[in-house]
Amino acid sequence: MPTAVTMEELKKILDDFYKSVSAGDMDQSLKIRTAAVKKSILDEIQSPEDKAGIMQMMQSMVPLFSTCEHLDQKDNKAMLYLTAQFKNPEKPTETVTQELKVDFANEEGVWKMGDFTYMFGGGVIKRAPDQNYEPESSYDAGRDVSVGGRIVSVKLENDYTLVVIRMLDEEDLIFLPKKEELTKMGLDIAKLLPWNTLSVSGHPHKTNTFKIWGSKAEILEPEYNF
Repeated sequence: MPTAVTMEELKKILDDFYKSVSAGDMDQSLKIRTAAVKKSILDEIQSPEDKAGIMQMMQSMVPLFSTCEHLDQKDNKAMLYLTAQFKNPEKPTETVTQELKVDFANEEGVWKMGDFTYMFGGGVIKRAPDQNYEPESSYDAGRDVSVGGRIVSVKLENDYTLVVIRMLDEEDLIFLPKKEELTKMGLDIAKLLPWNTLSVSGHPHKTNTFKIWGSKAEILEPEYNF
């Protein structure tokens, strides 16, 4: 089993990739990629024009700068989450902020970079105007909803637990029982942490679409399906 990798080590690999792409060095950039991604790119190159087009596309993905936010690792696979700033392709004098995930795999003792997933492309995050607790009667018991998202924050109050989860450009407020009662729901409190993914079933607020009264919740393990 590979030893734990750090965000700094993976960020160095990513920066080396960006450097080779900026220099137009396709061969060097492919040395940094996983075998599967390298094969996928080479399969698309049937002519010099194809190679130039792919390089141009990769160069458009090079950010002005990026910041590591979080790292998940399981055995020989890892996922690095970043916030990056890019030139706005429609307005070159402006910039846009993107949230992205980069997959990595340890192949024969060497960490290689896999694919990119762009999670949120800037703009305004939709949120509730307040995080006030309201009684269960404020929620529509006749309607069921199921949502899931990355945990942004957790508040363990005396009478309830508030978990804010993020899905693309929206944040929902999940109201759950107080800490002492969470285990009765089968919820692993030790994993109720930012960046973990929470899946919730419950009832929507009667007037506030961002609030949910949670009746069932579970932490989902990261999917390393690459």
